[in-house]
Amino acid sequence: MKYSVYNNLIPISEDKSLLYNALSDKFMILTNGLGSLVGSLSPDELVGTNRGLAEDLISVGALVENDEDEVSKLVKLIHDTDKDITHYYLHVNPTLDCNFSCWYCYENHEKGSRMTPEMVKAVLSNLENKIQTSDELKTITLSFFGGEPLLRFRQVAGPIVIGATKICNEKGLRLRIHFTSNGFLISEEIISLLSGHETSFQITLDGSKVNHDKTRFQGSIGSYDRIVENVKMLARRGIRVILRINYTSKNAASLEEIPRSFLNLDKDARKYVQVDFQRVWQDSDRANKDRATETAVRESMDAFREQGFSVSYHKVKGRVTESCYGDHYNHLLINYNGDVFHCTARNFSKKSRLGYLTSDGAVVWETPLQDVLGLKFSRQCCHQCSIAPLCGGGCTQRALERSAIPGCLYDYTEEDIKRIVLDRFEFNFVSR
Repeated sequence: MKYSVYNNLIPISEDKSLLYNALSDKFMILTNGLGSLVGSLSPDELVGTNRGLAEDLISVGALVENDEDEVSKLVKLIHDTDKDITHYYLHVNPTLDCNFSCWYCYENHEKGSRMTPEMVKAVLSNLENKIQTSDELKTITLSFFGGEPLLRFRQVAGPIVIGATKICNEKGLRLRIHFTSNGFLISEEIISLLSGHETSFQITLDGSKVNHDKTRFQGSIGSYDRIVENVKMLARRGIRVILRINYTSKNAASLEEIPRSFLNLDKDARKYVQVDFQRVWQDSDRANKDRATETAVRESMDAFREQGFSVSYHKVKGRVTESCYGDHYNHLLINYNGDVFHCTARNFSKKSRLGYLTSDGAVVWETPLQDVLGLKFSRQCCHQCSIAPLCGGGCTQRALERSAIPGCLYDYTEEDIKRIVLDRFEFNFVSR
């Protein structure tokens, strides 16, 4: 047998170590005496010295057969996930306009921009084309992004939802609808149209009421109270919400106030809300040096958990089986003007587009999609990295932008890798 290349052995106290295998996603707590055996003995010696420990290591994937090709196993896992042809992810930007001007937004807002009726028809034609040419297709995820996608809802997003529903019903396909929204414009009219659909929202809060209202306001009026009430309204109607809490070192101390805003949400409705803590990207350079901020975040997370909410956290990496939609081959993002992209975390400038949509719903690729998606997990350094089954070699868009720069896309150090493993362990086992 041999040791897995995806083992991580980390001391966590004076007498214990944590063993984590990233491919199996399993943990073991070892005394330092046993941990030293794992580090110093060959697998054959270990089997002869402590067969019980060897069997435990086999059970968590830390010991594998000599002929097992773990890299190929991981490549297949990535391939099966990202090349799944039973699911089509279609992102639509109805507009790049927005009713707010958040300081951290990476997009160039275009006042008055919106998808024309002709482009709405082209989007629906694209959906029909995909269904007609994909016999194995079972699920459509229709996501609205922007800009604020609820602006001019009656003219753009609403008709697309109606048209997509008709198309999917006729073909017997499952339709999932998602909005990434600031949550301010949600109304009874919108909820009524979405009623009966498998719908979800991602809605953001920028810290507590005082901090949020300094970032998102209309005239002199803040938006916190209205957005919070809209989140509750969605949850009470059985619509799932990812409530994203944007935090920085400046607003972290006030995060403890946010859970109090949801005390009057009944227990049954709380199961429809997942609270997700995300550090604002401009503030991320401070992340590993700012323990007070992280402590405040964890205290707010605990308060939400105590109220019965599901909680997630950006520092806890997912696995390659949970990869971003932007890594999936069967994914398309159509901007309001017909420009085509493959990643939502961009400013949607003309020079960044990969192609464009024609009036009959076809895509003209100016940059071959295969050239972009083939970059994932293509770096040799990733194949032997102990957390590759979590990272997957980095996202496709980052790989494209750093294609000329060798080495790890995220410049991870050994200390970074240790922190990633410990965060995953703490979040999944210690904090719950």
